[in-house]
Amino acid sequence: IPSGWQVNQRNYAVIIAGVNLALTAEQMSGVAVRPAEVAKPSSDATSAEIAWHFVLPAGTSGYMYYGAILDMMDKASEAVNNAAAHAKAAIKAARGATDQTPPTMFPTQRFPHNPGGEGAGALWKYKLTKMPRDF
Repeated sequence: IPSGWQVNQRNYAVIIAGVNLALTAEQMSGVAVRPAEVAKPSSDATSAEIAWHFVLPAGTSGYMYYGAILDMMDKASEAVNNAAAHAKAAIKAARGATDQTPPTMFPTQRFPHNPGGEGAGALWKYKLTKMPRDF
């Protein structure tokens, strides 16, 4: 990635943060979400269920696949913002509950990560290229 910027990675960061917030809301509320209320929230739906209702569509591949056409890249952020409002309400209502949801972490990665291997595709201008052995 020439400049270190790749829009899909940034979008996935927003989605992952939203999912972690929904997980936290569910955990702190102490009540398992009901799939039927996630799919089609009724007036009985909890804030955690409504958070899941909004955050799950953020991960649809269509928003990433079509890229910067119109506002497709913004839709995941909009879904997460809607979910966050409900997740924060669930967390606030869970007074005294302890947040036991761990952060979502990924190991450090290098692209491409193949120490000592070889590359030969477009990234290497179609020339067989040895990669360094060290990370």
